[in-house]
Amino acid sequence: MTHKRQLPEQMATHIYKRAAVKRMEGSYGRNERDGRSARNAEQPVERPVVLQRVVTIPEADPSAAWNAFARRQERLRRTRAKQPQSSSVQQRVAPRTFAKTGSWATGGRMKSMQRRVPDPLSRSVPVRSGRRSVRRGFLWRLVSIIAGLLVLIIALSFTFTSSAFRVEQVQVVGTHNAALVQAIQRQGVQGQNIFLLNTPAFEAQVENLPLVRSAQVNKQWPNQLTVTVQERTPLLLWRTGRETYSIDSDGVLMARASDIPGSDALPTVTAPLTVIAQGNAKSGKVTGGEGIQVGMRVDANEIHFAKDVFERLPKITGINAFQLRYDGTMYANTIDGRGTQGRSKGSYVVESQDGWKAYLGDADDTNSLENRLLTLKAILDMAREQQLSLASIDLRYGLRPVYTLK
Repeated sequence: MTHKRQLPEQMATHIYKRAAVKRMEGSYGRNERDGRSARNAEQPVERPVVLQRVVTIPEADPSAAWNAFARRQERLRRTRAKQPQSSSVQQRVAPRTFAKTGSWATGGRMKSMQRRVPDPLSRSVPVRSGRRSVRRGFLWRLVSIIAGLLVLIIALSFTFTSSAFRVEQVQVVGTHNAALVQAIQRQGVQGQNIFLLNTPAFEAQVENLPLVRSAQVNKQWPNQLTVTVQERTPLLLWRTGRETYSIDSDGVLMARASDIPGSDALPTVTAPLTVIAQGNAKSGKVTGGEGIQVGMRVDANEIHFAKDVFERLPKITGINAFQLRYDGTMYANTIDGRGTQGRSKGSYVVESQDGWKAYLGDADDTNSLENRLLTLKAILDMAREQQLSLASIDLRYGLRPVYTLK
């Protein structure tokens, strides 16, 4: 690529043309010419000369000169590139100094690099090889490794055996139940090393408590634990032949109703039922209602069905005074939920103060609870109009309810 540059100032050339010398032949007389001819025989007579100035300016394009210069530079670059590297790179030889060679430098003064010459008498035994230094470095490295291992062993021993890192206090957050707090603090973690404590296992151990829905354990260094729990909330009461238990929405028998303050106002399901525990389901051994224990888990769908009966029956039928009883067999397992839980086989029975019973079925019926309650209301209205004395009403057959009279 070429570029136009401004050329330097042009210099003009001057050519002076001198006119030819002609002899003067004028109106001089022959005599005079003859008289002067002797004197000016050797000196010719010249006339006035007129000089002419001629200025020449080159008419060439200025860019042509720049293009020629660029081509020369490109040829020079290619020529240098073809030459071997050893010849293109010229190493500058620096003259040696007086301190190194003993003679003055010929190419200029340089800053001398003075080195301290070791005293030959400072070493008693000359070192002829590098074996001694290598051996000394290896010994120092080995000693440092051993010392580091000893320090690490001492630190680990102090960490895992010192009483400063043993759990002394377990703080429970999320509940005001003193019995639950004591149950968590008695799980056997106090005195254990806080570094060796298995936090997930301890959380699962706390969650196995019937009153605990979920738990989270955090370590507070150096020797404290904080357990944040979410306590179960009782949904209704489950009354057997001897005891009354509080049960939550998950179907867990939390505790006896007397152990949970304020649970007396909850609706109660009377259950003189037969319970098959999970451990005895394979063997077929059946235990009575007294076999129910705190921590068992029953079908949660049945618990929600009973809760809906207590809420919808007064709204649809207008009956407020009644008792709800479960008649049948229910499978139960432990609180950890391991194994397969069997379905309940029974029916909820509404017992009225007027002396009639209504069999509602259970949560597995295809007919919805609302349809069953509407059918119950229609039968009660019909019996009231016709002044019938009802004995039982069976709503477990869908659109074909059956009722009996006293």
